Amino acid sequence: MRQIWTFLVIIISILTLGCSSKFMHEEKLITGIYCGNCPIRNCSPVLIITNECTRIDTSDDFFFGDGSKMSEPEESVRVSDSLHQQIKKLLNEVPSSFNGLDERIGCPDCIDQCGYYISNGVHSSRIDPHECEKEIEVFMQKVKKAVKLCKLEILE
Repeated sequence: MRQIWTFLVIIISILTLGCSSKFMHEEKLITGIYCGNCPIRNCSPVLIITNECTRIDTSDDFFFGDGSKMSEPEESVRVSDSLHQQIKKLLNEVPSSFNGLDERIGCPDCIDQCGYYISNGVHSSRIDPHECEKEIEVFMQKVKKAVKLCKLEILE
């Protein structure tokens, strides 16, 4: 009996570590929409998508802290595996033009139009929605839909 419990603890530990906040050895995508002129919190949700799991961070800390860190893992919420299976398709749908983009396109969120953020762990870009390529806009609409699904799930 003790061996079974030990085995289960090991399996659960491996599964939990597979969705750690480090994302060291796997493909990842961090993306979201940020809006600075927002009187309440949760205006700048970020999706953290890997092959193993999807997390949503609604704390606003990623964009409005020092702008370079994800909130602590306890502040982000792991979505269900069934929702993750739908969302992880975004990993393969990042526009081919993304890696060639500048770190900043236009003036994101300068005139309350919000801004788009995309990062694959190697390259990141903050994008003005009024000045982005059609391919990026189509992708960000998919991100918006994924954020909405995540928010609906975590509010249930």
